[in-house]
Amino acid sequence: MPDDTSAADPVAAYLSAVQDRYEGSAAHKDLHRWASDFEERGGGSEYDWMARSLIDVPPLLAAVGAALAEHKAVRIYEPCDHDHTDEDVAAGRAVDAFDFISCEELYLYTICRGCCGFAGTMNGQQTEECAAEHDHGRCYPCPTRVAITTALLGEVPDGDRS
Repeated sequence: MPDDTSAADPVAAYLSAVQDRYEGSAAHKDLHRWASDFEERGGGSEYDWMARSLIDVPPLLAAVGAALAEHKAVRIYEPCDHDHTDEDVAAGRAVDAFDFISCEELYLYTICRGCCGFAGTMNGQQTEECAAEHDHGRCYPCPTRVAITTALLGEVPDGDRS
């Protein structure tokens, strides 16, 4: 199924910029050495907090990235009657809707990969319970993505992204 977050996800862009700033900093390597010696030195420096904070950046970025990967948008389509090929998908004339190829015009709604069971199903599809019982106009962004976006960007993301 198509992933709806790959194009212009402001949270992913923000995290990428943080990672780039972190890795681009010449000082972070020295501060890593400083912080790793923190235990041996017994602390005491007024700047140890800064070095320890830099060490915290990679696992925090990884944790937020993992949550975002689990809670990403997946577009749901109705099957069409056309005889589309993989070449149609590659050329943008059709979309790969996981177990069938459909027309973009038959887009139905967007779900959260993690919340609507997509990630946990054996065949990678939306669960029947989700398809039958959820109001998908409000399914995405899910509460997890809203919380992360609001915390990082200071804004509540738009509703169902199409």
